[in-house]
Amino acid sequence: MVQRRISPSARLPLTIYFLIRDFFAIGRRARQKKSSQSLDRHLGDASVARLAIDCGANVGNITSKFVAAGFRVHAFEPDPTARDAFVARAFPADQVRIFPAAVGIGRGVATLFRRKKKSQTKIHTAASSLVAYGKTNAQDNVDVEIIDFIAYIQQLGERVGILKMDIEGSEVDILNALIDRDLLGKIDFAVVETHERFNRDLAWRTAKLRARLTHLKVLNVNLDHP
Repeated sequence: MVQRRISPSARLPLTIYFLIRDFFAIGRRARQKKSSQSLDRHLGDASVARLAIDCGANVGNITSKFVAAGFRVHAFEPDPTARDAFVARAFPADQVRIFPAAVGIGRGVATLFRRKKKSQTKIHTAASSLVAYGKTNAQDNVDVEIIDFIAYIQQLGERVGILKMDIEGSEVDILNALIDRDLLGKIDFAVVETHERFNRDLAWRTAKLRARLTHLKVLNVNLDHP
């Protein structure tokens, strides 16, 4: 079997390179594996600041890893169904603070689109998104609060050890804003899941973000969280 390969070059600008690579999922599994390994290394690194931020905490699986590694956690989860499951895990109150809100680049209220197949009764909270993609049932959607994540980071009185972001399409705007305001330096390591599969516009903007991070030689942001 011949492996597909693609490389950036003078003839292939970085943005186009990333757009093609991610459209065809070239090397995705290997990159996701490396991302998970990198997260594990940072969890065990005593030099990393002891505050973790979990954006899109869902039912708390990543928060659980943070807690086990001794981090204090600020968890953001707007979906009430996922949040109920998160709270039911009874994380130590002095270690975990949960914010019932989505993160964005400004404050407000927006519709959280939730997905459920016609043959199912259970809402898949891991797919909840502020970006309307695919088919949703309006009766399952909910209005949620959005906090200004940029202001939140600016007002923190300490460094962030690990930022995990799985926010179903809103990550590009937030990361660009963090770069624009020179706030990535307050974060030791950020691991982010991207969602270029949602639509063409998001795919293009994600590719531009990857190219921007590469041009700026940003080393503390990983966009391949599985």
